[in-house]
This record gives sequence, structure tokens and C-alpha cells, in this order.
Amino acid sequence: MDSLKIKLSLAQPNLKKFFNGNTRICCVRAFITVFLLLISIQSMAANPSVQDELLVRPESNGSLRLNAEKGKAIGPEIKYMPEWKAFGWFTAKDRVEWSVLVEKSGEYEVFLEWSVSDIEAGKPFVFRAGSKDLKNNVAKSGSWETFKSKKIGNVHLSAGQQLMVFKPDSKFKKGALLDLREIKLVPIETKVGAQKLTTEKEFRAAVVKKSITPSDSQYLLGYGERKSESVHDSIFHRIVAMDDGEKQFFIVSTDICLFSPSEYDKVADKLQKQHGIEPIDIWWTVTHTHSAPEVGVPGIYGTYMGERIQHEVDPAYTAMVEQKLIDGILEARKNLEPAGLGVGWGFSQANINRRALDIDGKASLGMNPDGAVDRRIGLIRIDREDGSPLALISNYAIHGTVLGHGNLKISGDAPGIVSEYVEQKIGAPVLFINGAAGNLAPIYSTYPTPGSGHLGQFRVLLGDKIIEANQRILSTTNVVKLNSGAMVVETPRKLGLGWPSDLGNYTRTTNDGLNIVRLPIRFLNINDDVAIWSAPLELFNEISNEIRDRSPFPFTFYFGYTNGWLGYLPTSSAWQHGGYEVETVSPFTSTAEIELKEAVLGYLSGL
Repeated sequence: MDSLKIKLSLAQPNLKKFFNGNTRICCVRAFITVFLLLISIQSMAANPSVQDELLVRPESNGSLRLNAEKGKAIGPEIKYMPEWKAFGWFTAKDRVEWSVLVEKSGEYEVFLEWSVSDIEAGKPFVFRAGSKDLKNNVAKSGSWETFKSKKIGNVHLSAGQQLMVFKPDSKFKKGALLDLREIKLVPIETKVGAQKLTTEKEFRAAVVKKSITPSDSQYLLGYGERKSESVHDSIFHRIVAMDDGEKQFFIVSTDICLFSPSEYDKVADKLQKQHGIEPIDIWWTVTHTHSAPEVGVPGIYGTYMGERIQHEVDPAYTAMVEQKLIDGILEARKNLEPAGLGVGWGFSQANINRRALDIDGKASLGMNPDGAVDRRIGLIRIDREDGSPLALISNYAIHGTVLGHGNLKISGDAPGIVSEYVEQKIGAPVLFINGAAGNLAPIYSTYPTPGSGHLGQFRVLLGDKIIEANQRILSTTNVVKLNSGAMVVETPRKLGLGWPSDLGNYTRTTNDGLNIVRLPIRFLNINDDVAIWSAPLELFNEISNEIRDRSPFPFTFYFGYTNGWLGYLPTSSAWQHGGYEVETVSPFTSTAEIELKEAVLGYLSGL
């Protein structure tokens, strides 16, 4: 912007000839206001730092990311939605502009990240960059909550600072164009050069294991209020990083019970702002051991069972867990090495349905050998270039409750014991990822000591079954493509349920006063045969079983307790039986099962 030059001669005007009485006072004030405003504008124009904050600059590989946070929305209806980091309410009269610094002239591929409902899809748009107008139609993404990324064409850019514009290409009268999160421009020369420099084994991976075992007594989460007295076995962050040459993805398994989604948001925000890692590419899961310390604010757990948290959560321990997680992710990203990936299935009878039914049909926590179970083990193995194991991801549904309320020793419970055992046998870290364990318990449950709970036997009951299944994975591939996605399922909130202040982004109230839970779902698609979906839930296993059976992907895994915890999501049929999972620790209603299954299966079918 050219600086404004203002020439004022305060000695020339004779104000008495122009103003008198009260009018004189008002006009003088107006004159001074205009004068100060013009001086302010001149100062802003002369200060490039005001403009530099929104200037899009190239990344290290030359790519340009025109995200919503850097864009300028112009028009009567368009709004920036911080919870989605996207522009919404995009009508025919709206547009978005970016000021972009192009360091190198050349051809660029253009990728659009957007969401739209199927009804509103199909409207034309134009992206103006350089000397070319790139035109296309808005493709279906599945829903307003489902963001997808797709190449929309190529443009030639000249070096220098320039304006880029995205807007509708028709004057439609009803509806909206799309929700716009980002436009990414990737230099073709960089992409071609990278392909020439890499071999066929371009998939890379790394694994990091960080101890988070406390050095002092900590309150344990999972039963009534109690503090640890000693350590039975150490607890860890286990982190896998994967890189397919275009996308990096991180999976974390932590030996704790649960944490609030706001805790995930806090850590993910740091990783994004300080290290450029997008939240959609970070999955933080927990093993759900009930013998590990609390982490972060209580969240909705405190709403359900506030009597269990009549104390302050230790901020020092939480800070240590957060920092070691961030350090571990950065270390994994730094240590990426050529790798191959393989998948497989296993089977273990280490769990049992825990919804015991009485003659009156009422459910209680116990054992139900006739109830639904999920005893499949899902495996993802990552090998080094020489064929030696780098990491094993094991997905199995089981509550971390071999040890009960009477136990005061820090422990990873069955998931932790099994992980350590398998690691010793195969020579590589094992990420235990819990599944739909909402109504599944270990076959030995809630014992006061490791010995009385037969904790060590789970090395045979589950550990040996993981090892056997791993041996049946006979090959891996170094040709790997990673695609991540996300959606939000909106479903009614249970009547009369309060809501914690830290979870404002996970609820809303409709115009007619209905409270809604906004349930975030994540997806990871690996090549053409693996689909993983995750949620911050204790899900009943019948739901994930049906989604797996109906999925178009031969390997469909559900990662539970991911990116936080919002409580239990039971089946619709479970509500008639009541019980702890329905009455105490669920924010949902009986319609949630159908809404979740339809949304997830719809997304998987569109991949």
C-alpha cells in the first residue's frame, strides 16, 4: 500500500468564520477525529509488520498454503469459523483474497481442501492466481463436517508478491458454495525433483518410546479417589511417525486412563503453531489403564463423577506428560527412515462382555459370557529396510481393569504388561491401541493386586496371540499412501446433563433450544485396503463390529479413546437395560448409534 501523504496548514483556516456556538464544538471534534484517523492510517501503511502477519510465504519446499487464517473474507455473509479453521456461509457475493509472496516462477499444482453437503455440491467456482483463472465445480465431500482435499488443476506463477482470489463463478440465489479451509499450491519442479532423488522405497517411519512414570505419589484415575504408593511397572508414551513422501502422520499410545478433548486440543495447537504439524495428522490414544495418574483438567469426567475428583490435578505431572509427548513426536519426525508396512488379523479370548443382566432385564457391571464381544486383533507392522521390525501397532478391545480400586501401584495394567512382553519377544516397540471396549472387560477384573488378578497371565492370553498373528504377516510394502480425514457427527445431548466449560467446541444449542453433542471422528486410509476410524469414546463393540463387517475395506480398524474422552456410546438396544454405561457416563441418547454408523459408513464408502 502506498503511504498516505497529508498536508495540513493549521494556520490558514479561520474557524470563527465557519463555526459558532455548539456547532463549533462538534465540528472541531469531528475535524480532529478525521485528522487522527488519517494519521493512524498513514502509520499502518508505513509499518509493514501490520501487513506481514497475513502475507503467505513459501514453505521450505516452495509450497504455498493459502489457509483460511491468512485469508481476507470479503462479502455480506462469509464468516471465519475458528472451530473449523475455515470460511463458511460462502454465498454468491462473497470471496476470499490472499496476499502471496512467490519466490520462484514456475508451474504449480493446486489442491483445494473443502467441505459441502451433497445437496449444495456442484456449484462452479474460480480461483484466480497469476494470469490464469482456474475454474471447476465444487465436488461432494460427504457433509458440511467432512473436509476433503483434491487437486483442481495447475497454474503458472511469476515471482513476486501478488493477490490471489477464490470466489463463486455463478450468481446463485440460494444455498452456499462451500466451506473453504485451504488452497495449497505445490511447485511441480520440486515434486519432480523429489521423485528423481528418492528410490522406490519412499515410505519412511520411526518409533519413539518415552517414560512418563511419575517419581512421586499421584492420584490415580479410574475408580474412587486414591493415591499411588509405589510402581509395579513403568508407563510410557509410544509414538509412531509415518511419512509417505507427501504426508506425515503420528499415532501415539499413552499408558493412562483418559483425558479431556481440550487437553488434546491444547497439545495439538502447540504442535501446529510451533512445528507446523496439522491436528488432523496427530492421533493421541490411551490404553485405558485404571492404575495411572490423572492428566489435564477433568473435563466431562468431572461432570459425570465429580465426587472422584475432590482435589487439584497435579499441573507438574501434566506438564511433563505434555512436553514428553511433544518431544517424542519431534524426535520421531527427525528419525524417519526407509520402511515397509504390513497388516494382519489375530484372535484372543482375553476379554468378555461385562454387561451382566438380571431377571428383571437390568444391567450391572459383571460378566456376561453370552454377550457380544470383539476378539479380533488388528495388526499394523512396520519393518526397517533390512526387514527387521521397527514397530508393531496392536488394536484390541479390553478395559484396563485387571487391577481394581484396592490397587495403589502404578501400572499399565493388561495393555502395558502385554506391550512390554511382546516388545521383548519381537525386539521392537509395541503400540497397544484399545478398541471398542465400552462393554468389554478382561476375563480377570478388578482385583486388588497383580498376583490375585493373574495380571501376568495376559502375556499368554493376549501377548502370545499377538506374536502368533504377527508371524502370519509374511510381507510388507514400501509403496504406501496415507490419507487422513475428519468429520463431526451431531447428535442430541442427554436431557439435564451439564457441560464443562473446557468443551465449548464439542456442543451447541439449536434455535429451538435442543442441546447437541458435536462428536469428532477421524479417519486414516492406508493404500486401498486399510481404513482406520477413531473417536474420543468408550464405544460398545457391536457398533464397531457392524461397521467393520459393512466396510468396503478388508482391514477396517477402530481406535478408541482417541484425542480425548467424551464418555460411553452404547447401542440403541442397551438403553432399555440401563446400567452404569447408560445412566452415569454417557452424554448421548438412544439415537446416537444409528447416527454414528450412518456417518462413518457413508464416509468409508466415499473413500
